[in-house]
Amino acid sequence: MIAAILQAITLLAIIDAIAWVIALYNGISSLKIVARNREKLEKHYRKTKARQRKTSVSVIIPFRNEPLVRKTIATTMAQNIDSLEVIVVDDNSGSEYMDKIKDFIVKRTMGKEIAYVRLYGVPRDWYPKSYACYIGYRSSIGETLFFIDSDTWFLKNDVVDKLCSYASSSKSIVSIMPRFKCCSRRCRIVETVLTTVSHGFLGFNKVSSPRHRLAWFFGCCWCIDRRLYEQLGTHRLVRKSIVEDRDLGEQAKARGIPIEVVYGVDLVETMWYPSISDTVNVLSRILCRHTLKRKAYASLILLATGYYAPLLCILLGALTFSQLAIIVGVTAYLIQCITHGIGVYVNKYNPLYIFVAPLFGYILVAGIAKALRNKVFTWKNRVYYITSNKEDKNNIALKHRL
Repeated sequence: MIAAILQAITLLAIIDAIAWVIALYNGISSLKIVARNREKLEKHYRKTKARQRKTSVSVIIPFRNEPLVRKTIATTMAQNIDSLEVIVVDDNSGSEYMDKIKDFIVKRTMGKEIAYVRLYGVPRDWYPKSYACYIGYRSSIGETLFFIDSDTWFLKNDVVDKLCSYASSSKSIVSIMPRFKCCSRRCRIVETVLTTVSHGFLGFNKVSSPRHRLAWFFGCCWCIDRRLYEQLGTHRLVRKSIVEDRDLGEQAKARGIPIEVVYGVDLVETMWYPSISDTVNVLSRILCRHTLKRKAYASLILLATGYYAPLLCILLGALTFSQLAIIVGVTAYLIQCITHGIGVYVNKYNPLYIFVAPLFGYILVAGIAKALRNKVFTWKNRVYYITSNKEDKNNIALKHRL
């Protein structure tokens, strides 16, 4: 019996090693795509800069109880672009945030157009983030729209001009792959896992391929031509989505609108969550749409097996003195580590994180498990629950607003 179990675990570890080799290949291909897009962006900018482009830009910053929004506003106002309009949409933040932000805006206008829009409620058939983005669009006049999250900021002062110029000419959604800022070792290890899995299994080599249905982009920082955004249907198209950027990307790709993600860890930085519980909560929000499907259980099992089959193989091999099992397990684990070098490379972390990151694969399992188990999650002090209403594509409902 023990021999049969050991054989099965060894076989799983071999399959696991093959899967991670494929993920490594896909991850490298994904990074090549975003690097190539960056080259295209820079080349286009060099050509158009001499023409003194006059396209106007509206930067829309939705926020709710986010202290970092002041940094976002400051780095946005510092952008080197003449026709710049900034729309700050306050999604019913607490009075202490509202007063501070309004005072900050008055002091930091720098002679550029900036508007503060306060939302006191959200219509019943809208979700807050989509509605805030939509109101920002309705309040804007720019020919190109640039959406940026309130915990994201620019590292250089020509980012908006570069991206908007490219988006305007390419007629595509253009998004930046940011650097994720972490304030603790644990956060950096977790982000190494998430970045690796994103590129290895959900890479932009698939997103850019018209033959593949996968579509997503970094919703923290992206832009689009105004007319193209209106043709797509604006955020009204995803008004009941809790992950509006992903769903907007899916709708865009289905309609033949290209999605181009640009390598930009030196251009944009975004804050990641310090605690593992916050990360699990975020993952449950992102994955909640899939938890009403049977494949969610299969994904949970595959993720758990994919991360821990090598370790189990090493453990059982040591207990049964099986040299083959130990060698297979160690080899599979080292391949995992090498693959997680993607996350370390992208975020410029300490290379030692690659040896620890695979041990934190459980956060992905926990994210799915939480959504499957609780059917409830909180986001920005609001409570959401997963419903089984088949008429609602996203199967999410806003339970109540605080």
